[in-house]
Amino acid sequence: MGAAFVYVGARIAPAHHRVIAYILAGLGLVLSGFLLFPSIMVQNLWAIWGAICTALGVGGVTYYIHKGETDIT
Repeated sequence: MGAAFVYVGARIAPAHHRVIAYILAGLGLVLSGFLLFPSIMVQNLWAIWGAICTALGVGGVTYYIHKGETDIT
């Protein structure tokens, strides 16, 4: 879901696709961190796994957008 969040948001942005991708990546990582903290407190392993996968998806798509390997124009 994190990958889709960044990719779709950057793809449909009217201008400044890369800047929007970086902003969405920061927002996605912050939200993932906010979701990770209560998951750790109640020891819900599936929620922890979901937050980690979301963060990895956000990071992966942002990395490939930065390298120019993913077309967002």
